[in-house]
Amino acid sequence: MGDSFVEGFQVPVEKSFHFLLQQKLNSLPNQPKKFEVYAFSMGGNGTFKNYLYFTQYALKYKPDLVILAFLPANDFGNDYGVAPDIVSSGVFDDKGNIKTSIPKIERLLNKSALVNWLIYKSRLFKAYTIDSFFARIFSAKDASARVPFDFQAYLKDSPKDWAKVWDLEEKLLLEFKKTVEANQASFALLSVNDEPRTYPE
Repeated sequence: MGDSFVEGFQVPVEKSFHFLLQQKLNSLPNQPKKFEVYAFSMGGNGTFKNYLYFTQYALKYKPDLVILAFLPANDFGNDYGVAPDIVSSGVFDDKGNIKTSIPKIERLLNKSALVNWLIYKSRLFKAYTIDSFFARIFSAKDASARVPFDFQAYLKDSPKDWAKVWDLEEKLLLEFKKTVEANQASFALLSVNDEPRTYPE
């Protein structure tokens, strides 16, 4: 489960890593079982959306192992918006539990190739123009405030408002793990590498 890294929209299915993983597992010698690897993913999904996709779709297949691909570079932003003091009100219900249903309008929009293409393009525009513009133009006493939100996760000293972002993300991940294990499956968290960690300079 994951976002566009797992979805691999631009990659032929036979070259996707989940397809290759399935091939590799089934090529192991003396293997009594046949492995099936499914990718439940969509570009732009964060932990919250992946949790919903698991409970609404993936769970029906009764998985033995659930691997969540976590991308620090934008999963925080996908879950909580573009600023650390704006937390999505749609993640938790009134009792503090994670919501487990995808709104009908969103399910319909998810089926539209045009809508998803426009969303993808708008995210690219924001990431590579608007965030960069404001990071260059505005000067603040706190240098971290000039770093685009998605990259603040990599700062040695995160802005103070990030404490609640980390806290809520931890709650989502722990609830995800708890739900998976409650359905007799194992849970693994895969931290996906990205450009800021590969080229920190």
